[in-house]
Amino acid sequence: MKLRQSFWAVPLVVLGLLLTACSPSIQEKKEEFGKTLAALTKQGFTLQKQSDEREKSLYLLKLDRSEAVASFLLRSVTGSSDPELTKRLARTMKGLRLELEVDWPRYAKGEPKSVVAYLLPGEGNVTGEWARLLREKKIAADLDFGKKGKLKRVTMHPLDEMLKKKDKTGRLQLKDTFLEIDRSGKESFDQAYRLHSALLQLTMETAKGDELALGYRNLQCVVDTQDAYFGTRECMLASVTMEMLEQGSAGSDKTKIAVEKLEAKNSAAKEGSEVVSHGRLGIAKILVTEESPRTKGMTTLEGIELTGHGNGIDEGVYRRLVDLLANPPADQKIYGAKLLEILSDLFRKLRLGYTLKIDKITGSVAMPRRQETTRFDLQGMELGVDWSLADDLNISKGLTLASARMSRKRRGEVEREGAIRNLALKIRIDKLYNFMPRLMKLAATQARHPSQTPDPQVRKALAELGAEVLHRGAELSIDPLSFDSLTLRNAKESKSFDAVSLRLRSELIPNRLDPANPLAPMMALAYLKADGELTLSKKDLEQLLPLLDPAMGMMVASFVRYEGNQARFTLRFEQGNLLINGKPLR
Repeated sequence: MKLRQSFWAVPLVVLGLLLTACSPSIQEKKEEFGKTLAALTKQGFTLQKQSDEREKSLYLLKLDRSEAVASFLLRSVTGSSDPELTKRLARTMKGLRLELEVDWPRYAKGEPKSVVAYLLPGEGNVTGEWARLLREKKIAADLDFGKKGKLKRVTMHPLDEMLKKKDKTGRLQLKDTFLEIDRSGKESFDQAYRLHSALLQLTMETAKGDELALGYRNLQCVVDTQDAYFGTRECMLASVTMEMLEQGSAGSDKTKIAVEKLEAKNSAAKEGSEVVSHGRLGIAKILVTEESPRTKGMTTLEGIELTGHGNGIDEGVYRRLVDLLANPPADQKIYGAKLLEILSDLFRKLRLGYTLKIDKITGSVAMPRRQETTRFDLQGMELGVDWSLADDLNISKGLTLASARMSRKRRGEVEREGAIRNLALKIRIDKLYNFMPRLMKLAATQARHPSQTPDPQVRKALAELGAEVLHRGAELSIDPLSFDSLTLRNAKESKSFDAVSLRLRSELIPNRLDPANPLAPMMALAYLKADGELTLSKKDLEQLLPLLDPAMGMMVASFVRYEGNQARFTLRFEQGNLLINGKPLR
C-alpha cells in the first residue's frame, strides 16, 4: 500500500519540478524589479532603506528632485508644465517618501496586487489632516507588473476618511480609481494609458457654518501618443460640482456650480514637414446659482461646444514650443523671452481658428428688497475666429445669434425689455502686413531686459513697424451686420423694427505716409476707399427720423432712396469724398 502511494506521488513531484524549472526564479524577479527601482532613481528618487527577505521585501525611497518629478507629472497629465505651478507642486512634494512592499511569490507569477505602494510624508508644506493621511498610509495603491518588470496597472486604494482640523470637519472620498498602461511599442508609461475614477468628493464644514463641497463623478481619460510631440489625449467627466456656503453678519452667501457631461480632446499629427492640431471641448450643461441676502441669481448654459485647429505649423518650431512648455526654465524672464521668440517664428506661417457654439443661455437675477427681477434668454449663439498668417495677416470674425431677449421688472411692472432675432455679424481684415513675428521679437528683447521705460532701440523699431503696417495698406469689410427684427420697450412706450442690413467694404491703398506727421490722419483720407449699403424698412426709417436732430433728419430724408417698402442708402467714399445714393455729402 505504501509503495502504491509513493508511486502516485512521483508524477506530482516531477510535475512540480518541471513547473519550477519553466517559471522564473524569485531571485531573477528580484533582479528584474531592481531595474524598476533604478528607473525610479533616474526620475528623482533615492533608495533610503531596504529590508529583503525570501518572500517579502520592503523598499523606502525618498524624493530628492521634487521639481523634476512635479514637472514630469504635470507633463503627463496636461502635456505641459507651467513654471509657477511646477514650483508650487514641488514645494508640496519636497522630500516625499514612497514605500514599496513586494510579495515575491505573487510577483513571480505575475499576479495582481503583488506590490503595494504607500505615499509617506516628507519635508514639504503638507500639514494637518493631509499629513495624517500620509502617516497612516491611507494614500496607497496596488501595482501590477507585466513582462520584464514593466508597470501595467496602478489601482488606488479606496478612501472614505473623516477630516478634522481645529474648527473644521470634513470628509474625503475616492472610489474605483485606476490607471491602465498600454506598453505595446511605447518607451514610456505616460505615452499610452487609460485613467478611470468613479468618484472624488471633498466636503468641509466650519463651526460657524461655512461649507464647501467639490468633486467629480466618472472620470475617464485616454492618452495615446507616439512621443512627447504627437498623439491624442481625451477626457470625459459625467459631472463636476462645487458648492460653497459662507456665513456673514447679514446672512449667508450660497454658490453652486454644476457641470454635466464634459468631454475634452486634443491631438497633434505630422503632415509632411508641417504639424496639424485639433482640439474640442464639449459640455452638455453648466448651472450656476448664487444666493445672498440681497440677490438671488441663476444662469444655465446648454449645448456648449468649443473647437479649435492649427494648420501649417512648422514641425521644428512646434517641437521647440513643446520642449519649452515641458521643461520651462526657472527664471520667468528667460522663460517669457524664449516663449516670445518661438511665437515669433510660429507666426511667420500659420493658420488657426476656433468656433464656440452655445445652444442656450438662460438666467435670472432677483433683488427682493428692491422688488426687481432681470431675466435673459439667448438661443443659438455661434462665434468664430480664423487667422491666416504668412506675408499678410488675414483675420475673419463672425457672430450669429438666433434670438436674444432681456427683461427687467420692478414691482411686477415691466421697466425695460428688448428682443432681437437672427443677429449676424461678420468682420474681415485682409492684406494687412503680418507684423506679428517682428512684434514678438521686440517683445522678447524687452522681456530679457525689463524696465519701466522701453529701450530706445525697441521704441524706434516699434515706430518703424507701425509705419510699415500703414504703408502696406489693408482691407476691412463688414458683411453683414444684420438682424431680422428688434423690439425695445420701457414703461412708457414700445418700438419694433423690421430687418436691417449693413454691408461695408473699405481699403487703405499702399502709401508712403509718415505716421509721425500730425496731418497723417487727414492725408490718409486720400488713400482710403470704401463702399457699402444700408437697408431698412420704410416704416422703421419713419420711426427713427423724429428721434434725430431736425437738421440731421432733413439731410437723411434728402438722401434716402425708396424701393417699395424698403429704404436704401448706397455709400461710396473715394478721394476724400462721400457719395450717398450717388449724391455728394458736402
